[in-house]
Amino acid sequence: MKPQLNTLTLRTLLATALLCIGRCKIPEQFSPKVWLQACTLTCLLVVGCTTYHTKSAKPAKADRNQFEDVKAKAEMGDAQAQCDIGGCYRTGAGVTQDAAEAVKWYRKAAEQGPAEARNALGVCCANGLGVTKDPVEAAKCYRQAAEQGYAKAQYNLGACYYTGEGVTKETAEAVNWFRKAAAQGYAEAQINLGVCYDKGEGVTKDASEAVKWYRKAAEQGYAEAQCNLGLCYAKGVGAAKDPAEAAKWFRKAAEQGDGKAQYYTGVEVAKDPVEAVKWFRNAAEQGDAQAQCNLGDCYRTGKGVAKDAAEAVKWYRKAAEQNLAAAQANLGLCYDKGQGVQIDEVEAAEWYRKAAEQHYAAAQYHLGVSYRDGQGVAKDGVAAVKWFRKAAEQNFAAAQSDLGGCYATGQGVARDEVQAYKWWLLAGAQGNEGAKKNMTLLESQLTRAQLAEGQKRAGDFKLPEVPCLDAQQGEADDQALADLRIKAATGDAQAENELGEALFTGKRGVAKDAVAAVQWFRQAADQNHPAAQSNLVSATNAATAWRSMRWRPTSGTCWRRHKVTPKRSAMRPCWS
Repeated sequence: MKPQLNTLTLRTLLATALLCIGRCKIPEQFSPKVWLQACTLTCLLVVGCTTYHTKSAKPAKADRNQFEDVKAKAEMGDAQAQCDIGGCYRTGAGVTQDAAEAVKWYRKAAEQGPAEARNALGVCCANGLGVTKDPVEAAKCYRQAAEQGYAKAQYNLGACYYTGEGVTKETAEAVNWFRKAAAQGYAEAQINLGVCYDKGEGVTKDASEAVKWYRKAAEQGYAEAQCNLGLCYAKGVGAAKDPAEAAKWFRKAAEQGDGKAQYYTGVEVAKDPVEAVKWFRNAAEQGDAQAQCNLGDCYRTGKGVAKDAAEAVKWYRKAAEQNLAAAQANLGLCYDKGQGVQIDEVEAAEWYRKAAEQHYAAAQYHLGVSYRDGQGVAKDGVAAVKWFRKAAEQNFAAAQSDLGGCYATGQGVARDEVQAYKWWLLAGAQGNEGAKKNMTLLESQLTRAQLAEGQKRAGDFKLPEVPCLDAQQGEADDQALADLRIKAATGDAQAENELGEALFTGKRGVAKDAVAAVQWFRQAADQNHPAAQSNLVSATNAATAWRSMRWRPTSGTCWRRHKVTPKRSAMRPCWS
């Protein structure tokens, strides 16, 4: 047997040749013997590479012989052989890859009826492989194979009905075909059927049925199903809440490279910042916006990684460009303060605006400041008041204080000292020192009636109907709850605040529980989380007069707010 040059051998030769050449790069150290060794090895390397790549470009002899045997049967009209030959031409197994030739043989086989060939021909038509792209013809081929009971074709036909490619979009019919394929154990159909039950698409919403189908696919090792099953356990929806079980399924999916599961695993191991950064990075590099934002946070704070403002900006930008409001607000703040990037007030205002339009309170406040001071935008008192008000109504203390200032001076709004007093009362109650001083000064100028009216207005202030959350990508509130519970359990202040908001308002699929809400607000407030300190005010107002409150000082700004949704299969057509 002749010796073969494999990849490892070639790499070794290359390394040795480079070392030899490197030894004689200085003229004074030139050695004819060394030079001869280098030249010999280099020549051998070139010949070896040429031979290796030439051989690898040709089908192996054994594969070619097998191909010829199958082709002989195909030419005699054997339908299965014709389908197999189509597969060889499609993948280049034993023959030069040729999509048009693959279609020719798939078509010959399909005319004799094998479902596998009809499905494969449908995939070619759907993707324009060796034939003009034709979604209608693809759906026709899928239907023929699906009606023969071929699971992959049933899944593909279901995907057509779900997306409306080649047929009229009809989610109920999609569910019908997903169910047929799922019943045969086809994992991609099982996860999509689970998502349909999870979201109530084409079928009555049923969380326990969703869990059933997620589990079937997850137990086959399907990463997206494992991630979704983890979400169900984390939320306690469709199954008893079980953080340990959630973590188990998240890790299984994460270890297979599922980006969303890697993000959740990072959240799960938050008490080990270095480990968390590892998982956030894995997910971030796959384009997961939430992980990118969290990785930016880690670089900004130096948590689990060396502090690096420029690297934080890099990851915030990636997430911001995916329309994640938290990242947009943080990127705006970096431009505003010159953290990791040159100060650019125009750019800062633009990113604040993107986040503010998604109801992100901190961004609304900063955009108001930009308009008030003419930083990055034309000075506009009315616009400043508009954005201060939006943030103030979400209990953002700094915005309440500045809105009070606008009412006191008549800047951008009609002067109204009672209204100014109301907003300063609310901001001062949260520890805003400027508001406290202004409130004290104003009290000496107001009548008793005005003081009483201002106090009444402050006491009537309630949390907004819509919680202070990112309104992005149309995701249902109950689908975000899992992420909040996971992060809140690890001590994440933002998650503790948002979970408190959900419990206080009865939103996002949870029953109202003011006591539990106050507990979560207080935990976040103890970490100096501004919005939580504000929410603690309102939650306590529900049962107690506002003047009897005790308040904590506020500092900083909100950094993370994330939403999640179950993942479905990418609806890629499946080959035979």
